[in-house]
Amino acid sequence: MRPARIRRRIRGNSAESSEQLSLPLNEQACIGTEEIVPTHLSEPLPPSTAGRIAETPARLIAALFRDKNVRPLLLLGAGASYSSGVPTADIAVDRIAREAFVRRVGGGLGNPSEADWRPWLTSQPWFVPGEENRAENFPLAVKHLLTPAAFRRDVLMKLTRTAGVGAGYEHLARLWKRGYFSTILSPNFDQCPLLALRAVESVAQVAEVNRSDGDFAQFDPNARYQFIWLHGNNENYTALATPEEVSQLNKGLVSRLRPLLDYSPLIVIGYRGAEASIMDHLLLDKNRSEMNYPKGLYWCVRRGEELHPRVAQLRAALGGNFHLLEIDGFDELMTALAEELGELPTKTWFEGALSRRVALASLLVKDLRSDPYFGRIKMAKMFYLLDVIFNLDLGTRYYRAAYGPLDRKALQDDKYGVEALAKRYNLFSTEKIDGKYRYRPLNLDTIERLVSEHLGDKVAEMRAIVRKLGPRTLDHTEIVATLYACWNDLLIRQRSSSDAAIIAEFLQWSPTKMRFLAEHQREPEKLLQNALSWMRDQRLIPKGRGGLTWQRSKVEIDAEHASGLAGTQ
Repeated sequence: MRPARIRRRIRGNSAESSEQLSLPLNEQACIGTEEIVPTHLSEPLPPSTAGRIAETPARLIAALFRDKNVRPLLLLGAGASYSSGVPTADIAVDRIAREAFVRRVGGGLGNPSEADWRPWLTSQPWFVPGEENRAENFPLAVKHLLTPAAFRRDVLMKLTRTAGVGAGYEHLARLWKRGYFSTILSPNFDQCPLLALRAVESVAQVAEVNRSDGDFAQFDPNARYQFIWLHGNNENYTALATPEEVSQLNKGLVSRLRPLLDYSPLIVIGYRGAEASIMDHLLLDKNRSEMNYPKGLYWCVRRGEELHPRVAQLRAALGGNFHLLEIDGFDELMTALAEELGELPTKTWFEGALSRRVALASLLVKDLRSDPYFGRIKMAKMFYLLDVIFNLDLGTRYYRAAYGPLDRKALQDDKYGVEALAKRYNLFSTEKIDGKYRYRPLNLDTIERLVSEHLGDKVAEMRAIVRKLGPRTLDHTEIVATLYACWNDLLIRQRSSSDAAIIAEFLQWSPTKMRFLAEHQREPEKLLQNALSWMRDQRLIPKGRGGLTWQRSKVEIDAEHASGLAGTQ
């Protein structure tokens, strides 16, 4: 692996010489993801294949993507969205039951334990007992517990709302952007594929089909980006979920999809195959047509999971045109597929991203070295703002930390964080003074050359923003960075970005944000409204680009508070 390089000039007694600083780079450290083992088939290879490269699911699908004579279709089920925070059918049943219990038994109040709502759920006359049948209760729970329609919509929206998308969707979006496929079909109600695409292609015009029943105006077999809501869209009260609703699809939708299925490979990922609407009306009924999936149907199933009876029936009907692929998960498959297609960021890209990170942090340290409020918290918020505003492509992944958006690994990793690298190459040091972390520039000339080389013509505009926020208090910087992230997330999700919506998103960010309301009890929300007005006056207005901020798990939050990192400044 080639090292990243930052140039440093050293003055000798007689002349100026130049030295290359090598920054050894681990790409996993740069992008903040865990190491992922490529997906593979579990069955041993037959003797005849000894010494040959195994055909993994990623290689098989990559071959389909490379074939210029076919246009693969993707069908994504709930399993694809699980790592993005959207529950699968079995988990959704429990959450629906809890919401319904609070509404019907608890009078809309209280925080019932599982010991309260579980017996109530299992006592329902329609409930199908047995751990193996948990997912089968989903359409029944929707039918019997989620009434009236407004309550049903609110609960399903709550279940499918996500603060970010998983790594698998990020890879999927890049492959979509590169044109390896153009149409995705999905019975899901979440918008994860669309959110991921808009994060990498903010101007993408997506043809959304069947958002409401019979809405085919945007259907186009040749669309560059097309997303087909097989079971409708919950926002329009048209999501199909009860047993009666998922017995069959709209006939007009099926008639439009069948020609696509006749001439395209179909790749199914994360879908159990439980609904009659898709399995019987679309896929199994397709077997009665003349074509019989001549391009193949590739069904991905998690390793060790049994096939749903409807999938087994489809497999038997299609014979050799049905290909069963065992995978470790959606994220793992998409990562391996991106690697197989050469679509993972290159080492050269990582080298540039790391250099830009160090350059950006060094600019902040140099320009704010006299700011009494400038420590880790203000560094993290300013780093986020400049990264997103100027689309610096730093390979960062920001989480919703207590004091605002934060990529702790990019900034504070012991080996590859900018603090460690800056100290190693004599740019700036990080020192703990009176319990707070402060930065001290070590070589202003070197910093300036580094900034000029890696941030180029954006430096002047960046410094203008630094001058606007530099004199402001730590609380003001935290509020602005968090409001900016909330506003940007709403734009990416294509939600309302009114002041009320932004403030509501801000208050849901972290319990720590409520302190701002407590400190301004007379007019609690005026502080945030004033901050939004200030941002508009300073033209700090998001454009809905970059990735969504990620919601962290309770385990991660508890660990941060236990270690004292939540309040490190």
